[in-house]
Amino acid sequence: MKRSDQRILTTHTGSLPRPSDLLEMMASKVDTEARAQRVRTAVAEVVEKQASAGVNIVSDGEMSKPSFVHYVQERIQGFEGTAPAPEFNFDVDFPGYMAWRSRGRPSFTTSPFGSRPLCIRPLIWKGEAALRADIDNFKAAIGNLTVEEGFVPCASVGIIAQRFANAYYPSKRSLFKQSPK
Repeated sequence: MKRSDQRILTTHTGSLPRPSDLLEMMASKVDTEARAQRVRTAVAEVVEKQASAGVNIVSDGEMSKPSFVHYVQERIQGFEGTAPAPEFNFDVDFPGYMAWRSRGRPSFTTSPFGSRPLCIRPLIWKGEAALRADIDNFKAAIGNLTVEEGFVPCASVGIIAQRFANAYYPSKRSLFKQSPK
């Protein structure tokens, strides 16, 4: 990570809005060269917008992923099917959070990104080709732009444990004890 004694370096967290045509391609779940090309152009567009806005440490904005957590099944083996209902393991000390979070949004039954797969086997990484495409698209997007650094975000074990139903591991804690394969 770079440091600066001349200025405060800026970045952001989270997904950036995806273009509506790209979201439609993702919702159709068709993996085509047209979709891959649109991902490449969307990454280039969002990286350029960040650089133009003065963001020093840019990201790919999660353009290749339908949402921050919905790409997990494509990248990690062990998730299959659909969980009986989306599981959110939010802190019970904040009982109104789910109502606030879902305000004005489509229900999980009508949203193409609402269902979540169920963990039914050991979790093992399988997304090398998709990761390589993300890195290649991002490097191409940075090109000759003037930025300090860049990163390609991914869902952490913690967010996966929070957002996905578990039917395999004896507890959520055991997810964190697994060694990478």
